[in-house]
Amino acid sequence: MPTRIEQHGLVFFFDLVRLSQIDYQLFLSSDKADEVVFAVLANFGNMEPEKAASQILDRLAQTSPTPLELNRHLQQLRILANLRKLSPFIEQIMESITNYIKEEDDYFFKKGERIGELKGEQKGRQEGLLEGLQEGEQKGKQAGKQEAILKFLKDGILTTKQLASYFDVSEEFVEDLRKNLDQ
Repeated sequence: MPTRIEQHGLVFFFDLVRLSQIDYQLFLSSDKADEVVFAVLANFGNMEPEKAASQILDRLAQTSPTPLELNRHLQQLRILANLRKLSPFIEQIMESITNYIKEEDDYFFKKGERIGELKGEQKGRQEGLLEGLQEGEQKGKQAGKQEAILKFLKDGILTTKQLASYFDVSEEFVEDLRKNLDQ
């Protein structure tokens, strides 16, 4: 990144400071929640990310004057943690946020809920269709067996036991068909 700007006879020099090289405690010591949020981009040193997350969240809660401000800072924190690709840290943040805001009011919670419902409906339709096809196939096979057994019963060639064995049905099933045939 350039550290010099030249425009119409003006020259500006500046130093670049990487936030990832600054100790996160510096940001935590601020009384301004807008500055505390940047602790997520700083260097945690030997501190475990979970503990750092907890400290950042606690400090944000202390320095945010209203619940609305706190919510805004928590959203910023989530975005910055995502930019830094701190997935476990984001999970920790999201778990801890529930102490300060209702998950049900969160935009991403609502969006995830809608997506989950749509996926659930789609999966339910697919499973229902598959079940229906399997049930239809079973009924079709059963109807075919029933028709064949009735023909054999009319001819009177095979016994109930033989028909049950050949068509892989119970003897009671064959007897019920015989009774309906006689009526």
